[in-house]
Amino acid sequence: MLKRLQFLLLLVFTSTVLQAQYCFPTFSIACTSNDYIENFSTTGGVGNISNLLSGCNGALPNNYTQFNQTVSQIQGFSFNFSVQAGSSFNQGHRIWIDWNQDLDFADPGEDVYVSPSAGTQAFTGTITVPMTAVPGITRLRVLCRYATVPGVTDYCGTGFSFGECEDYYMEVIPATPCAGQPNAGAVNPSSLTLCAGQVANLGLVGATLQGNMSYQWQQSTNGGATWVNAIGGFGSTAPGYQTPSLNTTTMYRMYMVCNNSNLADTTAPMTITVSGPSYATLPYVQDFENWTSFCGVQDVPDDYHWSNNPSSGNNSWRRHDEGNTAGWLSGTWGMYYPAASSNLYSARFHSYYTNLTGDLDVFIDCSQQPGTKTMFFDYINDNSAGWGFDYLEVLLSTNGGFSYTTLGTFNSSTTWQTFSLPIVSNDPNTIVRFRGHGDFQFDTDFGIDNINILAPCTGAPNAGAIASVTPCANTPFNLSLTGNTLAGGLNYNWESAPTASGPWVPLATIVGPTYNTQIASPTWFRCVVDCPSSGLSDTTAALL
Repeated sequence: MLKRLQFLLLLVFTSTVLQAQYCFPTFSIACTSNDYIENFSTTGGVGNISNLLSGCNGALPNNYTQFNQTVSQIQGFSFNFSVQAGSSFNQGHRIWIDWNQDLDFADPGEDVYVSPSAGTQAFTGTITVPMTAVPGITRLRVLCRYATVPGVTDYCGTGFSFGECEDYYMEVIPATPCAGQPNAGAVNPSSLTLCAGQVANLGLVGATLQGNMSYQWQQSTNGGATWVNAIGGFGSTAPGYQTPSLNTTTMYRMYMVCNNSNLADTTAPMTITVSGPSYATLPYVQDFENWTSFCGVQDVPDDYHWSNNPSSGNNSWRRHDEGNTAGWLSGTWGMYYPAASSNLYSARFHSYYTNLTGDLDVFIDCSQQPGTKTMFFDYINDNSAGWGFDYLEVLLSTNGGFSYTTLGTFNSSTTWQTFSLPIVSNDPNTIVRFRGHGDFQFDTDFGIDNINILAPCTGAPNAGAIASVTPCANTPFNLSLTGNTLAGGLNYNWESAPTASGPWVPLATIVGPTYNTQIASPTWFRCVVDCPSSGLSDTTAALL
């Protein structure tokens, strides 16, 4: 009888803890005016939360919602999160976790994240579970406030006007010291099929999750013949792993070690099958006239050397007149003019109606002609009204998309302008990524056109001639070449002089044949074009 009574008391106590009431913030208007947390998700945990497009929840005055989703992680390990407001109004965000399960968020270390500013973009970060966190189920709170960053004690603040409060469960898994032979369990899911550019979230089932364990995700791109530690993504040394955007079929497995016993175990591999584009040979030209369906509707140029991620939505690239195939909210708003720099059409990013990013990737084989290549492209983005802060970022991967480096960023350009970037790669699996960064502002969308990726130069270049120009004093203007050699890896060395015979002063060495400058008095210019691979060069005639 006594044992039964003790058991019933334990059940009542456990139920009371799980259902215990935390204090809530109070709002006068809350999220009824579209001031809310739209998306909250985690990755890299043993278990994760994905609460997307949730809109306005709860009721006044607290505007509080308890979602029955749980993120779980082992003491000492981390997980990633992403929090984003709705698209209407800027919100600041803060996150708290009740690590000691005392029904408040006031203890040191329980304020785990604050956004650097208020905005409508996604804010991301990483949270590490302290070794001192009490194991079991506790509470995670996410709060947003309009046009301000929430304060450290706002988890139960009063007198707020606009915002929303969301609570989730947080499971702290004890890091009990491991011993003996660990069990790696199995990878979940056991297999997966993706379109190029998508990511996957991998976890473990039936695995040993204890203290003083080492976890390492491994990958193979040759059918399991060789394995390397996972490249890119998030959580490659934790039980949960989010892959980078994948462009080739890849196998993954988990290798774990109990450091106390020095014994290890490895899961059976799982395969992510990727439907990827083919790699274009050089030289390569694309002017975006004709598109076809690959992973979405009319989502890539029709030579099948491209991927588009996401394949639909306001942050999905499209031919400038086909936004309806992506489900754009309004393809007529944000249009730039003229619509193209080459022929009739261009590739367009609908930044007018999104604050997210979108990637348009071209796949090229850089192995057949060793040396530096050069990419030319045209770009337009009219932010002259002063509202916009959208921009284009160009990135390069030389390992099939497992990692990227930024080549350059491009902001306002009121008319179509030609830009050039060096492509330093000899890899057969090279990817150039055009990443659109939206702003959801009352400016234009932006577009790219006339992509031209050139093989490395050979032999003696032809510098051509400097095109005639009549500039105004102290006003920027462009110097450009005509009749010149177009090849990759060329250096354009611009020089100036007070007379046609010199003395010549170096101005700049650039990778393209157009140079922007300004002068206060009549000045002579010339351009020395050199090919580093051949060591040969040519010089234009001087131009006044």
